[in-house]
Amino acid sequence: MIAADMIDIIVNLKAADQVDGGLSQLRNFMQGINQTYRDDGNLAVVSFMSGQDADELVGELIKLGLRYDKQGVETDIALFELHGCIPYVHPAWLTRSTHNQRQVYSLTGSEPGALVKIKYVETKNKNTIDGLNENIFDEL
Repeated sequence: MIAADMIDIIVNLKAADQVDGGLSQLRNFMQGINQTYRDDGNLAVVSFMSGQDADELVGELIKLGLRYDKQGVETDIALFELHGCIPYVHPAWLTRSTHNQRQVYSLTGSEPGALVKIKYVETKNKNTIDGLNENIFDEL
């Protein structure tokens, strides 16, 4: 089960066999995007503040070999915005629910497991993620 944040790109890790280098390559690529990467063994998620940045990542994931369908039928990639302000892609393999008043994702039909959240990094002034104060991302 993975905590939702601003604009999330969610990848079904079962699709990793479509990427040259498989699961290891897919994880390495996504971990290099920004410091919001998290995965629960079933799903991998990267979050953005900008819809344009999210769209660019979808394009890069398609180049790696993943499928993307805006109707959510034949897709390895899902897209959600925490407050519902942008259109989203919700495939059947993804369950979106609430845990302790927080939006979370899990692989449909799997045990949700422990909550996986963004790991914040310590800087000399404050905890940050991509330069933003972590309070923006605090649990509700």
